[in-house]
Amino acid sequence: MTVRGLKADIAQRKRHDRWFAALGLLATSVGILTLLALLIDLAMDGAGRLSFSFFANFPSRFPEKAGVLSAWVGTAVVMLVTALAVLGWLAGKWLDEGRPDAGLSRRVRRLFDEN
Repeated sequence: MTVRGLKADIAQRKRHDRWFAALGLLATSVGILTLLALLIDLAMDGAGRLSFSFFANFPSRFPEKAGVLSAWVGTAVVMLVTALAVLGWLAGKWLDEGRPDAGLSRRVRRLFDEN
């Protein structure tokens, strides 16, 4: 392949790249605008039905007394347990690999090494 042919090939690939990027941006924009329209419609329909009692009450058979408090509490507990598990794993990695050999880390290491 000649230099001129190589430059033409590179120019064509750059044009295809720009068209692909434009097509991807268009497809993403359509999806985001559709989602935005659905969320706006949902907010307009449901905003009047939301109240403090909906967030502060437990589920009920009666629609006017129903709430989502147990779902909020359950979600918060799951997030807390997950955060504590990750924190414990990170502390273990730090004690195993990255700790300085002084102060608190020495005392913690002694505690675990003796038991």
